[in-house]
Amino acid sequence: CGFTETLINFPALNARSKFWGDDERAAFKNWEEMEDMRNTLGERQGIDEHIMIRELLRRVEELHELNPMLGHRGCRLGITYPEISEMQARAIIEAAVNVKKAGGDPHLEIMIPLIGSIEEMRNQATLVRKIAEQVFEEKGSKVDYMVGTMIELPRAALTADQIAEEAEF
Repeated sequence: CGFTETLINFPALNARSKFWGDDERAAFKNWEEMEDMRNTLGERQGIDEHIMIRELLRRVEELHELNPMLGHRGCRLGITYPEISEMQARAIIEAAVNVKKAGGDPHLEIMIPLIGSIEEMRNQATLVRKIAEQVFEEKGSKVDYMVGTMIELPRAALTADQIAEEAEF
């Protein structure tokens, strides 16, 4: 049972990626896996495979951290690289719209991970809402969704009253 099928009749909580992997390069466990991904993306988008693989490897190296436990993860990763948050939000919301079109009744709860301040919550919630509106317009259909967080960090606990102003759950 996949994510989309799970959405058909049940509320779904999707905690966007907390980590971009302890080591981002670990996402590509072997060259065969990367080659499969490259071929699939290249065919789908009509991109020259040599250009694409160089760009993909460049981006993986760019995102590499020596110690990802030091804090460049969760919402801060999405703030630094908004394209990651945008991609994740788009995938979640498009899946829900597809489920609705197939007869389901999805109700999304999109959790923004590792929020430490109202500013971080506001930044990521605004991004998710912007992407949601784009998807709804593109697909001609809307789904119910909420954007919230879980108080996971001590500094978030100290400002939870402010974060609650933006979070819907």
